[in-house]
Amino acid sequence: MHGSTKGKSMRAAALLAVGAVAAGFLAGGCGKKEDAPRPAASQPPAAEKAGPGPAPQANPTGEPEARKDEPTEAAAVEPTKVVVTWNEKIHYAPDPVLIGSPLKPCLMGHVQFFGGSRPVKGDGTLTVELFQPGDKPEAGDILREQFVITADVLAAMADKEGPGYTLILPWSTYTPDFKRVKLNVSYESAKGTKLQADGEPIALKDSPQTDTASTPTPKPEGTE
Repeated sequence: MHGSTKGKSMRAAALLAVGAVAAGFLAGGCGKKEDAPRPAASQPPAAEKAGPGPAPQANPTGEPEARKDEPTEAAAVEPTKVVVTWNEKIHYAPDPVLIGSPLKPCLMGHVQFFGGSRPVKGDGTLTVELFQPGDKPEAGDILREQFVITADVLAAMADKEGPGYTLILPWSTYTPDFKRVKLNVSYESAKGTKLQADGEPIALKDSPQTDTASTPTPKPEGTE
């Protein structure tokens, strides 16, 4: 009796314990097959903050386009005409190469280059030929001197203001006997363009040797 009662009690206790454990699992959801968790609804990506984009380019190459109202570089640089004016007075100035040299007679002139009707710069060699006109038409002109002005020297003669070049040419063969001269100008650009400007005879006017030739210099700011 006691043994069977004890065995029943142990079996009952075991069954109660198993039932409690099973109830705990069921209450906690264990042992129950639930549906697979549904994925969260996809959210639209957050809009990115708009920031400054890359600067727009003028063209696919990234190089700025030329303005329509400006000539192209070739048109602006390559001259199609040369215009020369001469001063009939003989000026006196020291040799620009030899510092402290005595005053020498000089011819002064002004040169401008044009591309169509637009003034442009010169980048080539300018040659001035000085002729003594013959006393008679059949005698012909006599070449007395030639001045070759290279591109770098021409650039140094550029006017301070505005396009153009002031020429000061030391005249080594000058004598007071010269009453008239004729000056022919030829020009060849860096690209090989050749221009010619033949002058008319000029009646010379000698000036005192105290009258020195000089290129105009800009005045300091604030002065009259």
